[in-house]
Amino acid sequence: MKNDQQGNAVILVLLIMLVCSAFIMAALNTAYVNGRIVYWDRCSLQAWQAADAGLAWAHCQLAHPSFAPGDSLQAELAFPNGAHCTVSSSLQMVGTDCQYTVTATGSYQGASYQASRNFIIVLPGQETLL
Repeated sequence: MKNDQQGNAVILVLLIMLVCSAFIMAALNTAYVNGRIVYWDRCSLQAWQAADAGLAWAHCQLAHPSFAPGDSLQAELAFPNGAHCTVSSSLQMVGTDCQYTVTATGSYQGASYQASRNFIIVLPGQETLL
């Protein structure tokens, strides 16, 4: 190799190292973003499950024989994994039936999920056959 071509080889090696470094940095960035997506997906799933548990709690309260139609549901639920749920309800009379709209908001490590469900309570003596 001639002396005047050695400078070109160094530039070529540096250029190849620059391209390889760019590929490595892109791969590391993709791995980091993937890790964050998995973290937020897990947090969102925990918040969804907390909201669903709040709706299940409301259903149990409404179905319990000691529950008096016309009462409201309000609760702050905390779970062992650190998730929280706020349950609230609104009551609307539909004919002689009580229609509860229950809203549960679950949260876990910055993620939150809100779920709503309607429950209709048929007062005793008002049952009809479908």
